[in-house]
Amino acid sequence: MKTSISGAYLNKVKKRLYILNGTYDAEIKSLINAARIDMIESGADETKVYDESDDFVLSAVTAFVKAQRGDDTTDADRYTNQYRQYLAKLTLTTTYRGR
Repeated sequence: MKTSISGAYLNKVKKRLYILNGTYDAEIKSLINAARIDMIESGADETKVYDESDDFVLSAVTAFVKAQRGDDTTDADRYTNQYRQYLAKLTLTTTYRGR
């Protein structure tokens, strides 16, 4: 299973989180990997999950990271629900569903 995260992909996620520096890179990488594992274990196609050019998967990853990151849980429920909606589409549509 591929586990690497390109610098460009990390920067895309950080931009969506409004993070400009590298202070939280390790935490964000860990959460990206956790999101990927969750999507695959839920039934999404591994190749699609690791396709860093797929904006739909990027949006799902971003929602997961926003829901899990930091101590401020004000919007955690909202982002968790958003991630679950993405996950449902990833696991139910033929485009993203694993074998």
